[in-house]
Amino acid sequence: IYHPLKTGEIRLVQLHPSTDQQDIVCCSLSTVPLDVTSKYDALSYTWGSQKHPVRIELDGHPLKVTRNLCAALRALRDPHSDRVLWVDALSINQSDISERNAQVPRMTKLYSLADRTVAFLGHEDQSL
Repeated sequence: IYHPLKTGEIRLVQLHPSTDQQDIVCCSLSTVPLDVTSKYDALSYTWGSQKHPVRIELDGHPLKVTRNLCAALRALRDPHSDRVLWVDALSINQSDISERNAQVPRMTKLYSLADRTVAFLGHEDQSL
């Protein structure tokens, strides 16, 4: 799924639309230069437990993500058009240590260049 990033590049996630919140979350990646012309929203969320991951599709390939990330993507999904996001767990190749080490220090800039930062706190706990 992941191709190496060149200097100054980031990956953005196109969150594909759905009108059914139960549909599998489908996304695509695009590689763009990190500059002020890139239009995207940055997602801030808690990763949550790594137990019981949920399957999404990324560029047509199955990928396991945390339940909290899947819930955030479902909540942010537009019913009619793609939404462009920067999402750390998807935009950074988490299995490539050198990429992670290079991208994490850039997160402040990534958030500052975003059109907006969207915070997902999770769903309301029904037991309270």
